[in-house]
Amino acid sequence: MKNFAFPLIPFTVFFSIGCIANAYLQPGEHMLFGLTIFSFVILTIAFLLKKTYYKTQVHYGIATLLIAFSLGQITHYHHSDLTKPYHYTQYTFQNRNCIRGIVNENIKPNSKHSKHIVSLLSINNKAVKGDILLLNPLKSHQALVPGNEVIIYSNLIEIPKNTNPSTFDYKEYLARQNIFHEVFLTENTFIITKTHTTFKYYLHKLRTNLIDSFKPLNWDTNTTAIVNALLFGQRQFLDNETITNYSRAGVIHILAISGLHVGMLFIILNFIFSPIRKLKNGKLLFLIVTLLSLWGFALLTGMSASVTRAVLMFSLFSIGQYLNKTQNIYNTIAISALLLLLYNPNYLFEIGFQMSYTAVLSIIAFTPIFQKIYIPKNKIMRYIVNLNYVSIAAQIGVLPLAILYFNQFSMQFLIANMVIIPTATLVLILGLILIPLNYIFIPLSKLFGAALQIIIHLMNSYIKWIANWDTMIITNIFYSTTLCILSYIVLFLFLKTLHNFKPKWIIALLVGIISFQITYLITKNEQFKTHDFIVFNAKEPLIAVKQESKISFHTTDSIANTYPITAYQKSNFIQTSEIQELKNIYIFQNQKILIIDSTATLPSNQKADIIILTKNPKINLNRLIQNLSPKQIVADRSNKNFYINQWKATCMKEKIPFHATAEKGFYNLKP
Repeated sequence: MKNFAFPLIPFTVFFSIGCIANAYLQPGEHMLFGLTIFSFVILTIAFLLKKTYYKTQVHYGIATLLIAFSLGQITHYHHSDLTKPYHYTQYTFQNRNCIRGIVNENIKPNSKHSKHIVSLLSINNKAVKGDILLLNPLKSHQALVPGNEVIIYSNLIEIPKNTNPSTFDYKEYLARQNIFHEVFLTENTFIITKTHTTFKYYLHKLRTNLIDSFKPLNWDTNTTAIVNALLFGQRQFLDNETITNYSRAGVIHILAISGLHVGMLFIILNFIFSPIRKLKNGKLLFLIVTLLSLWGFALLTGMSASVTRAVLMFSLFSIGQYLNKTQNIYNTIAISALLLLLYNPNYLFEIGFQMSYTAVLSIIAFTPIFQKIYIPKNKIMRYIVNLNYVSIAAQIGVLPLAILYFNQFSMQFLIANMVIIPTATLVLILGLILIPLNYIFIPLSKLFGAALQIIIHLMNSYIKWIANWDTMIITNIFYSTTLCILSYIVLFLFLKTLHNFKPKWIIALLVGIISFQITYLITKNEQFKTHDFIVFNAKEPLIAVKQESKISFHTTDSIANTYPITAYQKSNFIQTSEIQELKNIYIFQNQKILIIDSTATLPSNQKADIIILTKNPKINLNRLIQNLSPKQIVADRSNKNFYINQWKATCMKEKIPFHATAEKGFYNLKP
């Protein structure tokens, strides 16, 4: 492996590729075992021959990467709960069960329910293992906290799959966390039997006490929400207007505790405690203070995955600084990623994990380049300028991922970050200072608290002003995974060209840019060639008719269907579309499609290839089938389950294909 300047980087990359391969290909246990044995045989042969055959160094490196690939596959395979004995999915249970488990974690709630991950102990007195998602109404009188042991009388509901084209697949997202079922609670379906004093129980109690310590400061709700988000990772208190403004300004990452905040804290610690290094054993003392501060911050935020991985990364970097190994910073990053993936390979599929590492790598790569352009002599100005350099570098790194996942780009992010990054850093510093002051000296705490509230008001006003620059926000950008990967290849080649301005790297960069453009044009052209007639799985009727580069949406409520409309539009590279009223009859690819709702008049003596039932029509489906002779019946989600079950039984009897979108997802009539 001497061929590689940073040997741990290729090992971690191939380990990650192995995790991805197992997740999508699922080769099975026997195939994994065979590949591992084969990898070790190749490695052994290369090792034995390396002294007698001059080319075996390359073979040894290839064999090591093959080992990394197979280890990645095995690690991912064994982190799947579905392969483990006693997992609850191995058994068959009734519709209504006695479920016993321990609340393990509280996660971000939705508008109606608080959400909790529960580790199962038993179902119907049968010992089982596994995690489920628990949804408790926000109006419930019994709030759940980590450590609560609960008994639930309910049925396990499979997490619904992605049922509309190009929309977020919540089922797959939870499956990556080994969560496959959910339970909805009501007041009379569960009891809390006792509370286990687990680590997460104490962590929740600590964070709750710290949050409550700010109550005497009498902040308004907006200030409280921002502080809770920045210090404790509690975003549920933020109102929709604040979230929208920060998102449109391109600085929504400020409100989500992540590697950026840990990086800001790391810079603050270096700025404040750097004089310690001049003392006897000062370097060791500085390391201890830094590590304690970083992990203390992780505890404050509830040890969330995004913060924990960032703290681990900066901890390893600090240790490297102490050991004078800073020249291997890329290896330090690779070690932290490898350790995290060994602990949980599914981190690889989390947006936060991907963005954290691309941001850090981009900061390391671009910040020195910016500093060569300009760096002020004044220490405070240098600190502010460096913060902005770090922010710009991070934004460059995460840009392809941000466009891939969020389909928008805010061009005013640079102007926003110039003010927000230093301001958010100040808010973070004042917030951390306030925590001990809240307990030891309330008058001074109130003084700092008043200053903090003014700063947050000014910050929010500035963001609101920036967010109103509509012309600088590019939305509905389509970006595929292939285009995202090519973007990072171009970014890498651009960096190599800057550091080594030679013809071969210039040519490579040009080839990368041209490859990106060709791939974009091919992908776009392929989308423009398609024709679709789609019945969406929506509470309000929604149909899309796509003819090459034109899409028309037909619905009774376009506002209620904004998300599926926007998602489908973006995935087809189309910026604008038509919104029309739902019709009774459509002709698509020489097929006649009839829409029947509660108000429609049934046609007489007309044939229809497809019948779409919507809004609970009162019909005799037997007679309708006899009169119209359809080839397919489709029922969308706007119908009640009672009617859908009746229609399904009728279609089975008449041997007519029946598609219920609530059960099977959207219906696509392709030519």
